[in-house]
Amino acid sequence: MINRKEVYQKNILSSIPKLLTLFDRDSCSLTYGSFDRQHWAWANKEFANVDFQRGIYVLVLLFVKEFSKNIYYKNKYVLKCILSGFRYWVYLQNKNGSFNQWYAYENSVGSTGFTLCSLTEAFLLVQEEIPNVQKESLLSAFDKAADFICLQRESHGFISNHLAGIALGLLNAAAILNNKKYLNKSNEIIEKILKHQSKEGWYREYEGADPGYETLGISYLAKYWKSTHSAELLKSLEKSLNYLIYFVHPDGTLGGEYGSRNTELYYPSGIEALSDYLPQSEYIANKMIIGIKEERLSLPLTTDIFNFIPLLISYVEAYNELNHNVSKSSGNIKLNNFKYFDESKIAVWTNDKHKIIIGISKGGIIRCYKNNGNMLYSDCGYVARLENGSKISSQFIDYNIDCNVTSRGCKLERYFSYVSEHQMSPTTFILFEIFMLLAGRYIKIGNWIKNLLANRLIRYKKTAPLSIVRSIKIFETKLVIEDHLKIKKKNIIKELIRKSKFSTIFMGSSRYFNPQELFQDDERIDGQELKFLNGQRFIKLVKEVTLD
Repeated sequence: MINRKEVYQKNILSSIPKLLTLFDRDSCSLTYGSFDRQHWAWANKEFANVDFQRGIYVLVLLFVKEFSKNIYYKNKYVLKCILSGFRYWVYLQNKNGSFNQWYAYENSVGSTGFTLCSLTEAFLLVQEEIPNVQKESLLSAFDKAADFICLQRESHGFISNHLAGIALGLLNAAAILNNKKYLNKSNEIIEKILKHQSKEGWYREYEGADPGYETLGISYLAKYWKSTHSAELLKSLEKSLNYLIYFVHPDGTLGGEYGSRNTELYYPSGIEALSDYLPQSEYIANKMIIGIKEERLSLPLTTDIFNFIPLLISYVEAYNELNHNVSKSSGNIKLNNFKYFDESKIAVWTNDKHKIIIGISKGGIIRCYKNNGNMLYSDCGYVARLENGSKISSQFIDYNIDCNVTSRGCKLERYFSYVSEHQMSPTTFILFEIFMLLAGRYIKIGNWIKNLLANRLIRYKKTAPLSIVRSIKIFETKLVIEDHLKIKKKNIIKELIRKSKFSTIFMGSSRYFNPQELFQDDERIDGQELKFLNGQRFIKLVKEVTLD
């Protein structure tokens, strides 16, 4: 059995030099204590992203925890970095208690909550090392941040992992400041998360279930439970794990395009925190450590800066949750051979030889694995380029999709939708900056902008003149996919591709490289088939995938 503690430790220690490289360590610098290297080193952005200040918590965890090869333990230099990081976080705070993440004067509820969560966790561990004057400054900043959160909310979507992080930050602030208002608000947020939890177990991420971000939400909620010992919350977490367990792949990866946000990230800390109490957690932890050890999924060092620090925090917390001397069992965990989640519209087939996951709500996305860990087949649906230059795809989330699902396969029907393609241009950037400087600093206007962007980049759906009827039949030794495509007008399809890896929505936390991609390929539909589709306005495509 893989020693999970050793695997986490290796990833942690290899990541710390990068973390400190991101950090402005020059005590004479105006930005001393900043983790936003793009701001302080490259000087190509006008403000620092406060979200990166969560790196302070990583340094604190290393400073207070003694373990093999931890050269950062009780190191005076590290303590100076921690204190300067705290100081810079306070410096970045807006007058109303909020902080900025994506643009100046943003007043971000999410980043205010996330940094409050991480920095209060750090404070609780290292408060005896903080000079009294700085401690008073921090306590005032905690108070202002918590007060801002109590007065505001994120309005651009229901994002459970955001709410869970904010609730934990308020819980910590309530304990540190002895403020019952923050405790009440924290409890209120947790109740809201549980109220919106699906009957299937998943926590809502925008429109539905997303296994990757489910692990992030669990990381906050598990820590919340360990502080409050709420029986209701533990029961809720068990339901979540009973759902999540079906989306752990045999190769030690998890999630993907069949989820609402397409993420394949794995945050292990909540899983490890619950592994002493719920056998489902121990089962997931043992499966996922394979992917971490063999570098099959996104690790802290292989993600970009926006997920590097949150993942690293989760790895350090996961390490701390494990005890070398405790032998745990995942019990007799056995998955159903066939499981259809009607609410999230995802079907899973599992046996001794292979595992098949089909995202019905995403137009029949397919992930197929051998139980020895190799990916057999990945199908993220079709992408077409029209003669007028527009891009359309069969991969859009629709929980009202017309479908029929049985233990032997499924059949669904849907229209393609237009893919919203947006990149920041110099003109757009300048206009955006001017707007934000003049009006974006006002919270109501900022929330309106975020709603607009979420509708355009995440929830955008516009029916295209191409439809698909997809039939997937599962046999003992093969998978048969029959696609009937039909267009409304002749000669409008310029290009048609069956994509092995593809995402239609804007989501920065998706599309990280996975080594399995090296062994998958797109399938271009051209020649006589494309000509027939354009001329006769329909086509039948059949593909067989060998399961042995």
